[in-house]
Amino acid sequence: MTTKVSEKHLSLWEEIVGVCSEIREEDNEILILLRVDNKVFRILLRREFVSQHLKELLEIIRGKKIGILRTDNPEKPYVIRIVRNGKTLNLPGKAGSSERTDT
Repeated sequence: MTTKVSEKHLSLWEEIVGVCSEIREEDNEILILLRVDNKVFRILLRREFVSQHLKELLEIIRGKKIGILRTDNPEKPYVIRIVRNGKTLNLPGKAGSSERTDT
């Protein structure tokens, strides 16, 4: 049985939390497929908003439960975090300590 994939456009200050099943670059966008319960959402992040640091971290989050938050900050329009047992985990590199991974 094939799961239907729905396009998801995040509103300002909206967050979606789910398991990251796929990440890939398409044209000028980064495609992320998130499984939320029995649904799969296709989320596109425009490449110009995705920093090189985030591109490297995107490979780390494949298969993990993550949250993607859209903000109103033009320098950091998206914040991505790894969630385990309801808590945000620190990510390696620049996103270690208390800083969250963002674009």
